[in-house]
Amino acid sequence: MTTRRTRTRAATPLTGDFRDNVGAGAGPHRASKAARSAATVSSLGWMGEIVTYLEMTDRDRLVPAAPVPGLTLTPLDRASPLVVDLQVRIGAPYGWKCATRTADEWVTWFAERPDRLFRLLSFEGAPAGLAAYDHHPGDEVEIETFGLVPGFVGRRLGGYALTLAIRHAWNLTPGVRRIWLHTSTQDHPNALPNYRRRGLHPFKTEERPGATSADGLAP
Repeated sequence: MTTRRTRTRAATPLTGDFRDNVGAGAGPHRASKAARSAATVSSLGWMGEIVTYLEMTDRDRLVPAAPVPGLTLTPLDRASPLVVDLQVRIGAPYGWKCATRTADEWVTWFAERPDRLFRLLSFEGAPAGLAAYDHHPGDEVEIETFGLVPGFVGRRLGGYALTLAIRHAWNLTPGVRRIWLHTSTQDHPNALPNYRRRGLHPFKTEERPGATSADGLAP
């Protein structure tokens, strides 16, 4: 999976009526609640955003996209310059904070995230995108960042790229019980539909006033 928003702590699954309405058992009319809310807010001219948190609690719920020959996901050393370069290129179109960090700010950013894992999305040998993961207590994995650089957006790579990223999240450590991520109405418009098609289900939404995006999720 990350905003014109400040970074949030690990989200806790909701229970009760809200979870029942938007979780794994929700019908199609309920599943589009976040999208309808976003459209309503946009029509009213509100300058903030809606952040949607999605989860998968069983690896068998993954609905894989058709494989794309030449698209791979491989380990990326955190010292590689691609970690910064790809985040900047992915995030710039959506106003992610990473797109404007100074060198000193990047040093601080890495120091505050010593355990974050990075994976490189490549297409036919060329760097095409990035996935970043945080392992949280309770055997949970957050896809903290996921996206493709602009030159690879719109080439029907997003579905299989996300499939690879989700599969990898389930296999990061033994005993993973849940993976989750979040996206925003200020991210790519195909992001939320892609997550839902792969089997991720919303469990929380937040309305936030306009701000500069932290690192996040693209298509």
